[in-house]
Amino acid sequence: MGLTLHRVVYDKGNAMSDKWEIWKAQLRSIIQAHYRLSVMNNAKWEEVKEVLRTLQLVYRVKLVTGPDISQWSIAGLYEPANFIDFHGPVHVLEIEWLEANPHHHVPRPYVGPDRYIDYSAEVEQQFRQLGVPFSIEHGMYRIWGHIPHNVYPNFAE
Repeated sequence: MGLTLHRVVYDKGNAMSDKWEIWKAQLRSIIQAHYRLSVMNNAKWEEVKEVLRTLQLVYRVKLVTGPDISQWSIAGLYEPANFIDFHGPVHVLEIEWLEANPHHHVPRPYVGPDRYIDYSAEVEQQFRQLGVPFSIEHGMYRIWGHIPHNVYPNFAE
């Protein structure tokens, strides 16, 4: 796809809000042209972010505006509502999918091996409880925001 969309920061009550509305319209036209279904909303993304923060899981995202997949990141408390980190804040409306690693890495203290805590059962239980559309891809939990025309996820049942 390789689409370019200049991001704007939402600031209610000034000239930026007009740019925000233009940006949202451009993004929606990209989504309508390249995706057959949108399956998440802002409230659901906030619930997913809360799960990621609570369990301290790393995640990576694929945006609808380009082919790149982000580096692994950890959900921070600094992320504003409806935004997620992708080398800077990105509105959740842009997320094609978010992939969460259910294995939390605990670095070793001074001696001994690193530890890994497997949160797979908790992640799956919480995503099911929230009604989040997800599939399991190579042991990672992929939460879908928009589904491309040529992709048919095997959603977890």
